[in-house]
Amino acid sequence: MLQGMTQRIAIDARVSTGERTPDDQLWEVRAVAERMGRRVAEEYVDHGVGGARRRDRRPACDRLHRTIVRREIDSVMAWSVDRPGCSRQQPIGLLPDLDAEDVDLQLHQQGVDTTMPAGKAKGSKRSPTSSVSA
Repeated sequence: MLQGMTQRIAIDARVSTGERTPDDQLWEVRAVAERMGRRVAEEYVDHGVGGARRRDRRPACDRLHRTIVRREIDSVMAWSVDRPGCSRQQPIGLLPDLDAEDVDLQLHQQGVDTTMPAGKAKGSKRSPTSSVSA
């Protein structure tokens, strides 16, 4: 990513039951994006969809995947490591596509940020769960 460019950020959020809302996740991640001077291009939110569902049953996750492959965003931000995955079996199921399309990943709760030199040096983009217990 070039320094000084406005990054196009996608926020990924998910709640597993209809009684819950993604508002807290979204509020925190929006605040981080604003502090970093990043422009949120779109929010991808799945409501009432558990992590055990496949991507084809998570419409927002599926749209995010297509957006990544089309290189319409520069970075994906999520509240936690278990949000950008499209299934519980693959918590970061989008990681191969992020890596292939050179799209960065920022995970608020784990402090992973591959837009920063330290994040890239640690290889966080390839293994953001390395310091997170399963």
